[in-house]
Amino acid sequence: MTEQLQIGSDEPVQADVARWRAEFALADGVAMLNPGGFGTVPRRVTTAIRRLQDRIESDPVDFHVRRYAPEMAAAMEPVQRFLGAPAGSTAFVGNATMAMNVVAAAIPLRLGDEVLATAVEYGSVADLWRRRCTIAGARWTEVADDGDLDGDLLLERLAAAKGPRTRLVVVSQLTSSTASVLPVAGIAAWCRSEGLLCVVDGAHAPGHLPVDVAAIGADAWLGNLHKWALSGRPAAVLHVGERLAHVAPVVRSWFSDDPDLLTRFSIPGTIDPSTWLTARVGLELWDELDAEGAWAHGADLLDGLAVRLRELWDEDREINRGAALAPRMRAWWLPDATDALQLRKVCADEQVAVWADQVLGRPVLRVGTSAHTRPRDVDRLVALLPTD
Repeated sequence: MTEQLQIGSDEPVQADVARWRAEFALADGVAMLNPGGFGTVPRRVTTAIRRLQDRIESDPVDFHVRRYAPEMAAAMEPVQRFLGAPAGSTAFVGNATMAMNVVAAAIPLRLGDEVLATAVEYGSVADLWRRRCTIAGARWTEVADDGDLDGDLLLERLAAAKGPRTRLVVVSQLTSSTASVLPVAGIAAWCRSEGLLCVVDGAHAPGHLPVDVAAIGADAWLGNLHKWALSGRPAAVLHVGERLAHVAPVVRSWFSDDPDLLTRFSIPGTIDPSTWLTARVGLELWDELDAEGAWAHGADLLDGLAVRLRELWDEDREINRGAALAPRMRAWWLPDATDALQLRKVCADEQVAVWADQVLGRPVLRVGTSAHTRPRDVDRLVALLPTD
């Protein structure tokens, strides 16, 4: 089925939604509007993973002893190109949370130090740094955020919050709870000028936002491949600059001190490396879908949803009205009386996968799209939303 969409754009997009959706194993009755949660793995990627696993099992000793390292290096090359990462600056990790733990372990905090962040950092990331601050006697400081911060205002608030013992800034490239695109390159540049370390949580960035980690210039950048870049699950990348080149796995194994960053993290003991080694398959599909307009289709669906929600609620409740919008993940303040968790449950009962929760004391709805998203998936969501 080819659907003609004219939502949020001047020219209609010929969207071959049925064919795009056939690339995924989603049940027909599932309206997947939360690809940012766990990702949706394409069929051709799962096929590549199974074939690789079969090849490994055909001679596991030969694979792990002789073929593992060169195949890992080859697998990283297209990922580095996709992310704009210099050779030798990246390693595969399980997921962004694991990578953030690695970075935190590489930055010893001292009594009286301070870590700055926004008030909408990912929950487990904030919890990790709060705990490390508590253990060290350091301070975790969140800058005020009403969910609609533009880049200049955020930088102003970070600068105002910086103290004599501020050590580093932790910031998301695309916030999970409010879908805010933050000016991470500008923040990293400010950190360098102030002598601070900068750690960028890019969990939602690969395959969603343009990523050039060299241009961002953070001391550490980390991002998932399985959310928006169509890899198997789990798969993520850690990039580090010179000041954090000493990072090491939090679980020590034989190669934990290897001078090569990729080797250092690739062999944490015996593991299944198949999602890392097949990441290129997802990237190749990503390029195909991009050329066919699938990602523009997803963005148009959200533009159309924004119009419908303004009409439904008789006001513009979209977060980030003063900042850059993520193309395929956007967020809205729900009517104040909404029980966000109950709404999420109601949607789940109807097989509409969406994210809703309390953020900064208010109920929030976050909606994402992918190549598999159909106009009727959005229709089903709108039918379940409160009107006031």
